Amino acid sequence: CLALKTLTVARTTIYLYLKTPVQQYNHTHTNPHLHRTTQSQSDSGPTYPLLSVRGSVPPCDEGWYLFEDSCYYFSNTLTSWNQARKACQRMKADLVIISSEDVQNFILRLQPYGESSSASSWIGLTDGQREGYWTWVDGSPLISYTNWRRGEPNNMANEDCVEIEFYFRGSWNDNRCSRSRSFICQK
Repeated sequence: CLALKTLTVARTTIYLYLKTPVQQYNHTHTNPHLHRTTQSQSDSGPTYPLLSVRGSVPPCDEGWYLFEDSCYYFSNTLTSWNQARKACQRMKADLVIISSEDVQNFILRLQPYGESSSASSWIGLTDGQREGYWTWVDGSPLISYTNWRRGEPNNMANEDCVEIEFYFRGSWNDNRCSRSRSFICQK
């Protein structure tokens, strides 16, 4: 009976949480199994929280955002791809691997709410080891989801690193690794 009451209260809380616009939501919510991000239902309508329920996944560090089983950090520091990767690794993470449209959409939804106000950010994709053979920072090849901008990758001027361009609806562009961009980490 106690378990049924607890389940009913939890379901009611989740329902109310999902129905409450962000501007009306108490931002001091501290349940360690829930994480809130936001999603606009329409350009002119209210913004509603998205809910992730965590089981064995530890809470993300402050400033990081949970999606599926990973935590994401949006940096406001402008730096080269290699320095961005080192910065992520110092936080026990790496540059983001955008393995699906769901991850891509999560990044696009959250980017304006993160610390990054840059027009583009480094992601963990490179062909630095072998020209034209794109691999993620974990060594996996780029074989499934892609979001290249039309005409990309074009390797113009020895472009071996990939940025996500927010002003082009999150399309990907190969660029010189030495260019300064913000970056997105994942762990």
